Amino acid sequence: MRFLIQNRTKALWAVILLYAVLFSLPAGSSAQPGEIQKFEQGDTLEEIRTKIEHNGYSFTVDHNWVFDMPQEEKERFFSRSMPVFPRAAGVSEETGPLRRYLDRQLPSSFDWRKHNGHSYIGPIRDQGDCGSCYAFAACAAAEGTYNWADGLYDTNCVDFSESYIIWCLGRLLEYNSHFLGCEGADYDYYELEALTVKGVTSESDFPYTTSDPGSCTHWEKPTTTFQSWHRIGCNDIEAIKTAIMTYGVVDAAVYVEDVFQGYSSGIYEDSNTSCFSDPCYYTPTNHAIALVGWDDNPPEGGGGCWILRNSWGTAWGEEGYMRIRYNSAYVACEAVYLIYALAPTITTGTATSMAYTSATLNGTVNPNNSSTTYDFEYGKTTDYGSTTTSIDAGSGVDNVSVSADIDGLTANTTYHYRLRSENDFGITYGADKTFNTPAAPPTATTGTATSMAYTSATLNGTVNPNNSSTTCYFEYGKTTDYGSTTSSIDAGSGTDDVSVTAIILELSSSITYHFRLVTTNSAGTTNGDDNIFISIGTSGGGGGGCVIATAAY
Repeated sequence: MRFLIQNRTKALWAVILLYAVLFSLPAGSSAQPGEIQKFEQGDTLEEIRTKIEHNGYSFTVDHNWVFDMPQEEKERFFSRSMPVFPRAAGVSEETGPLRRYLDRQLPSSFDWRKHNGHSYIGPIRDQGDCGSCYAFAACAAAEGTYNWADGLYDTNCVDFSESYIIWCLGRLLEYNSHFLGCEGADYDYYELEALTVKGVTSESDFPYTTSDPGSCTHWEKPTTTFQSWHRIGCNDIEAIKTAIMTYGVVDAAVYVEDVFQGYSSGIYEDSNTSCFSDPCYYTPTNHAIALVGWDDNPPEGGGGCWILRNSWGTAWGEEGYMRIRYNSAYVACEAVYLIYALAPTITTGTATSMAYTSATLNGTVNPNNSSTTYDFEYGKTTDYGSTTTSIDAGSGVDNVSVSADIDGLTANTTYHYRLRSENDFGITYGADKTFNTPAAPPTATTGTATSMAYTSATLNGTVNPNNSSTTCYFEYGKTTDYGSTTSSIDAGSGTDDVSVTAIILELSSSITYHFRLVTTNSAGTTNGDDNIFISIGTSGGGGGGCVIATAAY
């Protein structure tokens, strides 16, 4: 009997515990302890908070104007959609020049709002009740990219016109099936395509309005056009980081549920993490945003997060921003980046360290935020003909002083030169400049004496005028004081060796003579080496005479 009572008691407590567990779960949930409870559309704030606590997430939610928006308005507000003519399954897109930087060393955190002590992105904007998030995300990416490429920050940041995108570009036939006004945009990012073809004007030229003006009257305004846009691999966290740090603010999309709308602070997290569509960048999303940075080690722990820039005003989230886990809300499925087309900016500098046959060429290069190389072209005409070795100028946004040493030049010659630089977006040529190598003294090579007779000889040598009008003569005599000279000889003004000769007379027989070649031009005088010869001697004898010739040197 005691055994039966004990077992019934245990069974009763088991039932009580089971009911306690069941009734502690939110309505409609069947999750067990330790399982992630998914957020659902229509969740109340209390249900959301319960699930946040159950899942161990580290963010808070509260009422705001988006969360409290009537459901029928939300359906118009969140209007990002599948294209009318979607791409075929299995189609991927080239990541563009980003591939060159995918092995770049990345810091554990990065933020365009405080890079090097400056902000390269302007204040948070508010799209109002218009479904124009695509234009705000596009402008945020365009502004961040342009500011970084052009070295603009803080109060000098550009501010592009969202209205120009939604009310002008959206009316063009080639784009209006993809985006228009407050009706949203599709997944194919034609708003970015339009920025690379038509460009975008400034906010001051066309301030933001949610009212349809009926037609665009701003076509004559100056615009900024971007070079290209490119997708980033789905859920490729390192590639997205690299794009942010290399090119600027990144355009992306998220799937917004009620929990996202009610975000107040902390690190947002949900279970929407897999890019499951084919192509993967067609994973369903309904809102466009921008990513301005990341943090691998936030104080809340639990893994890294993006710094997400929204367009719902500063009263939403963390002053208009959200910190969101790297894969939550499908945020890493559809990220793209813009490139502002800037070839290197260069200046041909002044040549220095000129010598008879060498010089140093100088200049400055601004890589304009893209990996850049440079070299110098040089020659005796503007056809140049010679080029220095290509050198890396880096990938920064500041001017870099560059130089190259050249040799093998001709003295007393005018040379043309210019700086040339290249990056992903083109080749830039600096202005042509000239320098003159200084005149060089001629070279003199004393040759040998030939054609010796009893009282005469022929002296030989070679002269190089080194491109200046040059004369020469021979000194000769019985000692190295010489004492006698030949007549002056014109050696011309070329750059090649010239053979010269002189006949000397009235020599004494059997005598050692010293001689050397002496050359002169406007740059100076050069003496050749001393050389000797022995004049021919005579000798008489009975029955006739004989001549004894000695060796000549």
